[in-house]
Amino acid sequence: MQFESKNATVQCIFNPHLLDDNTIHVQTIEYMKGVEIIKSDNKKAHMAMYKNYKSLIGSLVKTENFCVGVNAEYIADSLAVSDALLFVYLNNETCGFATINFIDLVLNVDVICTNKTMKGVGTFMVKTLKKIASKLGLTSIKLKSVTTAIGFYLKQNFECDSLCPMVLSLDNQLSTQSKSRSKSKSRSKSKSRSKSKIRSRSNKQ
Repeated sequence: MQFESKNATVQCIFNPHLLDDNTIHVQTIEYMKGVEIIKSDNKKAHMAMYKNYKSLIGSLVKTENFCVGVNAEYIADSLAVSDALLFVYLNNETCGFATINFIDLVLNVDVICTNKTMKGVGTFMVKTLKKIASKLGLTSIKLKSVTTAIGFYLKQNFECDSLCPMVLSLDNQLSTQSKSRSKSKSRSKSKSRSKSKIRSRSNKQ
């Protein structure tokens, strides 16, 4: 299904526990065209709404269409400390969401998930995040990508910084040798001891 951005709606709700720290962000985003701030002057009502949005994310994560390859516990931890939650809807259907934090001059996207059956949602969300960051006067957007989505973010002009995970796969034989060495080393108190020290210890016994 093709996502129709012209008919999409965007909502943002801030964490009630961190609302005071984000007052300026709330006020700024409120004046943005195309982004609706969800809030209540009543603190208890706001907390109840935020809890409902967190529950919505929890239910989406349990489906097969959202957050493929993202650990559910990681998402739950992110929800507990995020400054705000961002949602994208089309015809009252949730198409994507993100958990975001404002760290100095950086918009940090901790989790971003889209409905995999809809093409174009990810691009729309990135554009929306860019608009928000620009409106707030931030200098960059940072996020951690699952392996399968790295190509997408590179196309969106993200750059892979020094924290990119690097993996070197070894063949079966080397992997087996490495595992056997690890087991033998784990029996000693220090993992940093060399082979010669291990041999010298065995000779003394």
